[in-house]
Amino acid sequence: MINKKILLIVGSLRKDSFNKQLAIFIQEFLNQYVSTEILDYKELPLFNQDIEFPTPQIVKEIREKFALADVIWFFTPEYNGHVSGVLKNLLDWLSRPISQNEFGIPNTTFNKPITMSGAAGKMKSIGSIKNLKEISSAMKMIPIDIDEVGIALSPESFQTNKLNLTNDDKNRLLNQAKALLSYINNLVKYD
Repeated sequence: MINKKILLIVGSLRKDSFNKQLAIFIQEFLNQYVSTEILDYKELPLFNQDIEFPTPQIVKEIREKFALADVIWFFTPEYNGHVSGVLKNLLDWLSRPISQNEFGIPNTTFNKPITMSGAAGKMKSIGSIKNLKEISSAMKMIPIDIDEVGIALSPESFQTNKLNLTNDDKNRLLNQAKALLSYINNLVKYD
């Protein structure tokens, strides 16, 4: 097992969201090789400068998990062509200064390697992935040079609330995961 950690961030708080199911599918594969965690941020308050300092405990905990991760993998639904409000809220908190007297991009996001996938309707999360790239770029995160995967949800998925991945979907996702593992392997320093 490689001594690296991937933090999986799902852009939906729904318990059985399609993107959470997607993250679990990837997590089951990745856990053979690296440590993973799906970030729980359902208790994160809406960003508001009135409550920014002193920093809420949940924000401190999320920043620490983000900072300790070697790579972040986002799983984004698409809401009107963009990322969800809850994911944008999380990113807004992460983009803020850690102390009142600091300015600029915090170290928790600066040069943080990221990749992304998404499950949505017929547009396959293309809009939200593009939007997430724009937001993460403003936060100085670095997209890894591997293909993102967008999944078109089938009508059956919407009827059953179960992610119905085709063999092609699975292969594309596993290829993304393997490319990520190759990237991570290059980060490991061997004696």
